[in-house]
Amino acid sequence: MTNKGISWASDRQLYKPTQYSPDQISPPPNWQKRYPQGYTKDNPPKDLQEDEEFQVWMRTAGLPTFSKLARRNDNETMIAGTYQIDIRDYFPVTAYGGTKSIVISTRTVMGGKNPFMGIAYVVVGGICIALGTLFTVAHLIKPRKLGDHTYLTWNNEQPSTATASGRDPRFSSSA
Repeated sequence: MTNKGISWASDRQLYKPTQYSPDQISPPPNWQKRYPQGYTKDNPPKDLQEDEEFQVWMRTAGLPTFSKLARRNDNETMIAGTYQIDIRDYFPVTAYGGTKSIVISTRTVMGGKNPFMGIAYVVVGGICIALGTLFTVAHLIKPRKLGDHTYLTWNNEQPSTATASGRDPRFSSSA
């Protein structure tokens, strides 16, 4: 499995190489395990322009329950068996009630398994079909001539029937 090619081009454009030397910056609090002596010349900060896992993780999720792609397998079929995954938990999520899980799934260009979007598309499509049918029936029963200006109220020569609310017509301002 590889972590190359998992971030979007728009994600990669957000990150540039740092202009600071390792002794001018310090790692974030949750990275103390990863960099116990801080950043040094021997243990410099990661190049965020190349760290695609970080770029994917920093992308804002659209829903409160989400999954982020960490690795992908484009070429080989996974055979049945036992696999070992080594995980380093540098980013605790329990402070805000979050959890982490490993999901091995098949993804397509449309994303992973998400039944909500499919259901939403079917419901919206059904509403569109129902409204289209309703408008077609209304047009067949009582068609409206295209370009008919009689439907425009500001262009009629008839007197206006509008009245101002909250005013008594007996006390008009004309004297």
